[in-house]
Amino acid sequence: MKSEQEIRARLREYEKDPRHSYPPAKVHINAPLALMQVGIDASIAALKWVLE
Repeated sequence: MKSEQEIRARLREYEKDPRHSYPPAKVHINAPLALMQVGIDASIAALKWVLE
């Protein structure tokens, strides 16, 4: 089990990821980036849920 500090640190890493700040990619144009963005968004949502 991870501590709250570890979870918050991971959340900051995801939020600072430059791919997260790019405009949303379209799957037909740039599928790898779109999948990374979806994964980052899902991870951020999950970590925030865990902290609540």
